[in-house]
Amino acid sequence: MSIFLNHQFPIVIFKIMNTQLLDLLTKRVWLMMAFFLYFVNASSFDFEVDGLCYNKLSDNQVEVTYKYVNGNSYSGNLSIPDIINYNGKTYNVTSIGNYAFNRCSNFTGPLIIPNSVTSIGDYAFYLCEGLNGSLKLSNSLTSIGHFAFGGCENLCGELIIPNSVTTVGTYAFANCKKFTGTLTISNNLTLVDNSTFYGCNGFTGLLEIPNSVKEIGDKAFSGCKGFSGLLNLPNGVKSIGKSAFSACSGFDKILIPNTVESIGTNAFNMCSNVTKVISLITTPFAIEESVFELYLWAKAVLYIPKNTKSSYLTFPGWINNFHYCPRKSVNNSLKRLSALRF
Repeated sequence: MSIFLNHQFPIVIFKIMNTQLLDLLTKRVWLMMAFFLYFVNASSFDFEVDGLCYNKLSDNQVEVTYKYVNGNSYSGNLSIPDIINYNGKTYNVTSIGNYAFNRCSNFTGPLIIPNSVTSIGDYAFYLCEGLNGSLKLSNSLTSIGHFAFGGCENLCGELIIPNSVTTVGTYAFANCKKFTGTLTISNNLTLVDNSTFYGCNGFTGLLEIPNSVKEIGDKAFSGCKGFSGLLNLPNGVKSIGKSAFSACSGFDKILIPNTVESIGTNAFNMCSNVTKVISLITTPFAIEESVFELYLWAKAVLYIPKNTKSSYLTFPGWINNFHYCPRKSVNNSLKRLSALRF
């Protein structure tokens, strides 16, 4: 008679051995990660000048980088030079690298990016909550990375993204709540990425999105409740993402161009003060009923192109949230609305 009846005991022993092996491997992985982080923190830059760390990009160009990847002990005003000298050699500062000032919360004052800088990396100024002045971006800047200024909640004043910029990453300015005044977006930007301006509720006035923009990502402007008046979506935009303008309660009118091919769920949800939506789309497509504010029908009018009512009636998402769909041409509607200083 075997004591390993139905092979139960070997299975238990095997499971115990597997658990012990897993624990051992887990400990080794953590040790390797700790060693890696120590090595990175100890040798993450080529040289240091006047308290800032740099990596060489070429014989005459450098990027600003971090001393410690998870935060630095910097404090006071941050001054980034356009040129530095090291060991008798001159270098142009052309980039702010990934994580360069990540979580440096003790900085104060304004932030000026010198005109020599062409790129700002991911998380470059993430959670630099102490910066409490204006932000002036380089006139030569072409790219702004993911989360680059995310959580810099005390930067203030207007924000101008220069026309040299062609890419802005996700969450690049998310929760920068104290920007006030106008937002100027580069006219060479084709994508407003996901959550780029999420929670920037201090902007005021009209939101002017340039005609270069073809796609507006999920939550791109969500929570930007300070914008007011007409939301005039650019002629040429094809895609409007999920919750792209949700909780933008300051808008009272929305103009959707004929180039739009898709609108994500909740795109204009909680835009509670909208009274007019003008759709220039001649061939409507299905949208979720949550695209517009729930019960918007009680006070809002949907304007559509002449001879398209039967097509719009096919899709409940367009019709169910509105008071009525008038039988007027868009041209006549726009004439009427222009008198209201759109």
